[in-house]
Amino acid sequence: MCEGDEGVEPNQNAAEAGGAAGDPGDRPAGHMPDVWARMHAELERQHAELDRIRAVLAGLTAEATSPTGDVAVTVNARGLLVGLTIAPSALRDRDATTLAGLITSLVAAADEKLRATRDQVSMSIVDGPEVTSPGYDDIVDVVRG
Repeated sequence: MCEGDEGVEPNQNAAEAGGAAGDPGDRPAGHMPDVWARMHAELERQHAELDRIRAVLAGLTAEATSPTGDVAVTVNARGLLVGLTIAPSALRDRDATTLAGLITSLVAAADEKLRATRDQVSMSIVDGPEVTSPGYDDIVDVVRG
């Protein structure tokens, strides 16, 4: 043993040996686990909320319809065309080039609606309830005892 190690076994940690102030052995019983439990519970709550938001975002779709109502598109959360409805009248009233341009513009319009919806969902996260997890000062207080 080195000088100053009297009374401390080599495999005994400082808390068991009545170590310096701020060691776990000097804290009030139950204080530290309560803070960690609150932190863990808050992290679990946030994780569940993020999973819910991811699911909502992944399931979003948006639609756009031509002014005459004879062409409609649906895009998924990634902005991919997943639905297209063309009434027979659309084929009679437009040539292929015009119809293709209309479909392209409708997909862009539906994607813009989707972006706006994603923004609303994102803002609901920012405007959500205040986080109730322990702050930095709480953790420092626990560590210092």
